[in-house]
Amino acid sequence: MFYRLSALIFFLTNSCLLFAEPVTNGVKPLSSPVTGGTVLQWFFGLMIVLVIIVGCSWLLRKYGNISGTTSSGLKVLGGVSVGTREKVLLLQAGKKQLVIGVAPGQIRTLHVLEEGELASAESLAEQPVSSFSDHLKQITGKQKP
Repeated sequence: MFYRLSALIFFLTNSCLLFAEPVTNGVKPLSSPVTGGTVLQWFFGLMIVLVIIVGCSWLLRKYGNISGTTSSGLKVLGGVSVGTREKVLLLQAGKKQLVIGVAPGQIRTLHVLEEGELASAESLAEQPVSSFSDHLKQITGKQKP
């Protein structure tokens, strides 16, 4: 009951403000504070902010893998995801290369490779890459190698 009574009093006291005329004291009120010029300023300001955001995201995507200058001898050579949260990474540690498995809560060394044991990326890039369809045709025997 108290809430209804307080709501009625609030409505009655504030409803008179709807019908009251504004007091100007001889000052002419502004017709509209929003003009075409201010809308253009807002629009171009918003465009500048959006261009800055897109530019920063592009720079982070392009140069986000910068590890900085570190004195550690570790370098990530590559990696592949083998599950939703599991990865296999190839690390260079001095003259040795480590194949490690990374899962939530654990990191395990899968294999240690000595220098020169793994084919370098340059030698792999020089080999011609055949398409999957060519490889499938070769396996099924429809095309002679």
